[in-house]
Amino acid sequence: INAIALRLSDPPELIDPLQGQHDLRLGIVRAAAETTFVHDPVRILRAVRQASELNFAIEPHTEQLLQAAVTELPTVSPERQRDELLKLLNTPQPGAALHRLHRLAVLPQLLPEVAALVGVTQSPPHHLDVFDHTTKALTVWAGWVQAGFPPLPTELRAGLEMYLAERVAGELTIQTLLPLAILLHDTGKALTRQEEQTADGSRIRFLGHEQKSAEIAQAVLHRFRLSGQATSFVKTVVAQHMRPLSLAQAGKVSRRAIYRFYRDCQARGTAAGVAVVLHAWVDHLATYPDNEGEAAGQTLQTVVKTLLTAYFSRPAEMIDPPPLLTGHDLITMLNLTEGPLIGMLLDRLKEAQATGQVNNKAQAVAFIEADPDFSQYRDNNA
Repeated sequence: INAIALRLSDPPELIDPLQGQHDLRLGIVRAAAETTFVHDPVRILRAVRQASELNFAIEPHTEQLLQAAVTELPTVSPERQRDELLKLLNTPQPGAALHRLHRLAVLPQLLPEVAALVGVTQSPPHHLDVFDHTTKALTVWAGWVQAGFPPLPTELRAGLEMYLAERVAGELTIQTLLPLAILLHDTGKALTRQEEQTADGSRIRFLGHEQKSAEIAQAVLHRFRLSGQATSFVKTVVAQHMRPLSLAQAGKVSRRAIYRFYRDCQARGTAAGVAVVLHAWVDHLATYPDNEGEAAGQTLQTVVKTLLTAYFSRPAEMIDPPPLLTGHDLITMLNLTEGPLIGMLLDRLKEAQATGQVNNKAQAVAFIEADPDFSQYRDNNA
């Protein structure tokens, strides 16, 4: 296909030495030469990516050539592997592309941490092993992107589109990086799987898998030489991906819980909280057979909408309220000296504002004066 050119003559003339138009009509990706993948093994990923982008098949002999060159993939620079992987994950069919990488034995060379998830079984409500669950989550996400996020209220979509377009590092946006977090979010399950006997039989658990997955994600992204900012974003989404479900299990979501959730989801200058919320809902839908996830997750869906509404509709009130006092105020008005106590008190004051406990400057001063650490400081320096 890539060998097709246009001669700039009058009239213009197509140059098609390898019958690319024929392959286009048939929906086939075909290698241009026997040495295509040996000369540049990154074309292995590119072939799979193009097939996913175009919804094409890879021609059988091309698959054979690709498989014969798979062991050469590690000779490609990590940056080129990374760039092709990101493009592949942002195609319309990333789940199918991952399955193709697995079938062609590419995955162990590219991402052994993901290949290790194949066959790792899970207890209900999961109906797939960890690898298939991961690929389904990617498929759900891609479907959302193509459909314009239909599960969300219309009033949230405009803000969400702007959020996803935010740049994390260089040209990498939140929307570009979120599929990478989805890909890596359960990698820790291969190392934390435990089977316990219960009165009803056995149950499989993965205690602490989100933190182990975050550690694996950091190692993978370091290997691919992703920037520190982008790595921090992906790692934060992976590490926090169970938080919305925990909030749903706890029942009503308080303003304090909302504030602390978004506070804990800061990633080196990028607010990752919304990405965590989106990931949680995608993760949930991929846990169940098609069309069963929404009915099984009404409480989580309420939490998702509550968290997103707070971020997009009430941010100055509930997430990042403007400061009523500054460090300078604490020094001049309350005779504090510079030190870590000032930052600690301001953090507590900000949370009190976000929860509605403090609403003006006078209340802010009273809040600080009532703080036990401030009282101890004042007593020690009386």
